[in-house]
Amino acid sequence: MNGPHVYKDEDNAILNSIKPFVESNSLSDSSAEKVIALDCEMSYTLDGMSVTRVTVVNLDELVILDVLVVPDSPVLDVNTRWSGVTWSDLGLNDPTKEGSNTTGESNTSGGSTTSKLKRVNFEECRKLVLDIMSQDTILIGHGLENDLRSLRVCCFL
Repeated sequence: MNGPHVYKDEDNAILNSIKPFVESNSLSDSSAEKVIALDCEMSYTLDGMSVTRVTVVNLDELVILDVLVVPDSPVLDVNTRWSGVTWSDLGLNDPTKEGSNTTGESNTSGGSTTSKLKRVNFEECRKLVLDIMSQDTILIGHGLENDLRSLRVCCFL
């Protein structure tokens, strides 16, 4: 097989060696939300699956965070079919097609709802998430273990 390939690594020790995990804030953080719903979208990169969008909703059903995350590692597949995030949303050119992403949609369409979101790097994103939650925060979501793993955040009881 030639060139890079996509993979998903679930070994936390390996993931930690690529990008270290951090703990959520202490229990006494009064500025943290009591309950949040967290969802992360991932893309395949040379470092495995990397977070490319993070959305957090509070108990009042208000979106308190919704950002695009430009991966540190070269992107192999933005996973648009499942994530809704396109190459152009991340400010990247699709390496497989000139002027389009892997679903065939134009990179210059401007019609994507995600294209209006703020772009941040991984560290900025993780800080934004950690500013919202503490070890007391109740997390709601589907596949939270994958979302927390992609953010490299540990939540201890």
